[in-house]
Amino acid sequence: MAKRIDRRSHSLDRPRGRRNAGMRFLVFCEGAVTERGYFEFVRTVLRGSLIQLEVSKERGDPLRLVQQAVRTRDDAADRARRLRDDNVRFDSVWCVVDVDEHPRLEEAVALAKQEKINMAISNPCFELWCLLHFADQTAHLTCQEATTRLRLYIPDYGKDLDCRRLEGRYEAARDRAMQLGLLHARHGHPTDDNPSSNVWILIEELREKAGPPFAGLCY
Repeated sequence: MAKRIDRRSHSLDRPRGRRNAGMRFLVFCEGAVTERGYFEFVRTVLRGSLIQLEVSKERGDPLRLVQQAVRTRDDAADRARRLRDDNVRFDSVWCVVDVDEHPRLEEAVALAKQEKINMAISNPCFELWCLLHFADQTAHLTCQEATTRLRLYIPDYGKDLDCRRLEGRYEAARDRAMQLGLLHARHGHPTDDNPSSNVWILIEELREKAGPPFAGLCY
C-alpha cells in the first residue's frame, strides 16, 4: 500500500514566519543626538542577544512621539497579520522623553497609558540620567544646570555623548535613579519629580529579555 501523505503541513494557510525566541523592542527618542546615540550604544552592547532593539528616527514633542509610536506599532501588527509573520510585530514600544518645558506631557502620558506604550521620562532632561552615572543629584535643577554638571565628568560633552565614558557605571546610575524614585513616590507624577529618571526600567527590561549571558551584563 502506498504511504499516505499528510498534506496539512503544506497548507497555504500556514504562517510564513514562526516567532523567534526573543522579543522585538522599538525605542522612540525625543532628542536627535544624545538619546539616540545612547540607545545605539545600548544596542551595540546587546548585539548577539535574544532581543532585537530598533531606535526610531522619528522625533517630536512627547505627545507627537507617543502618537508616532502608536502608529508604528499598529502598522507593524497589521503587516504581521498580512504576512502571517509574527516576527514583524513589536513586543515592547518605548518613548524616551524629557519633562523640560513640554506643555503636552500630561496628554502624552495619558495617551501612552491608554495605548500601552511605555515611557522613559527624565526630569528635567536626559542629561540627568547621564549625570547619575557619576554622582548623586537630589536637588532640583534645570536642563542647563544638568548639562553643566555633566561636563564636570565629560568635559567635551556638547549633546554628542561619548558613551564609552559611561562604561562600568550603569548599576550605580540605576541605584541612584531608584533612590530618587523613592524620594518622589509621594508626588505621583513625573512632572513633579525633579530630579528623576526612569530610563533604568527600560534598560532592566532589555537586560532581562536579552537572555544569558546578557541578563547579567552592564555596560
